[in-house]
Amino acid sequence: TPPIDPPVFTFLYAFRHFLMLLDILPSSGGWVRGEQKTMKRMTELLALLAVMSYSLMGTGHAAQPGTLLFSDDFDDGADDGWVKAHGDWYVANGLNYLERLTKVLKGDRQAKNGVYRQGDSNLGTKITYIAGARYGDFDATVEAEVLSSQTRERELGMVFRYQDPQNYYHLRWYSGHTQGDDHFQILRYTNGEVVLLTQVDMDYMPSGTKLVFKLSAKGSQLDAKVLAKGKGAASSRWLTVTDSAYSSGFLGLTTYADEGVFDNVRVAG
Repeated sequence: TPPIDPPVFTFLYAFRHFLMLLDILPSSGGWVRGEQKTMKRMTELLALLAVMSYSLMGTGHAAQPGTLLFSDDFDDGADDGWVKAHGDWYVANGLNYLERLTKVLKGDRQAKNGVYRQGDSNLGTKITYIAGARYGDFDATVEAEVLSSQTRERELGMVFRYQDPQNYYHLRWYSGHTQGDDHFQILRYTNGEVVLLTQVDMDYMPSGTKLVFKLSAKGSQLDAKVLAKGKGAASSRWLTVTDSAYSSGFLGLTTYADEGVFDNVRVAG
């Protein structure tokens, strides 16, 4: 029998006393019955609930916060930490006129809210990646928004463990040429040949859709989530798959056939 983890033991011990206070289990002095629930007793219940909740925080497989390796909110107006492999990438102000005016009236005279914009909506994959750092195991998040596209086909996403334009992993929300061809996917490119590793159906991605991508790569385990808010967008989707083709590489952003913006890139490991 495997040993009980300390958080689990703490939970079970606290839960037993919680049941005793609710008149369900016998205490050492016999059954606790008919007591009027005084303020002291309610305080004990609340304290035990807090202990139980805290103990459960140590169980399960939720990723613990790691060391922050990289972050960029683009508010400094610079993109010198990025390599533009393909596309028209530049830092822009993400506030419209009314948003900037509101901030100014509240005393923020700079009213900055930088975003990283890709302004080429022609066909083709546009990629930019973080300069200098090759990431192996990491957790990353990025916010994104699709602005416009000349066709129904479009995508937003991330590249990771990127070696070169022919070899990398690709996380994307993709909307295809026809209705129903809309997916959240993890792809692998090897010598330019694409392999679909996993996918789940999504809603169509109209202009104005705002997204949050969450990506975790630990060894061969690849996990991803997208949270979507916008016109007709599904709320969230998850992906998980194992693949060992690439153990480390660059981490970046990507669009296809659309203009898009990215913000608040964070990488921890």
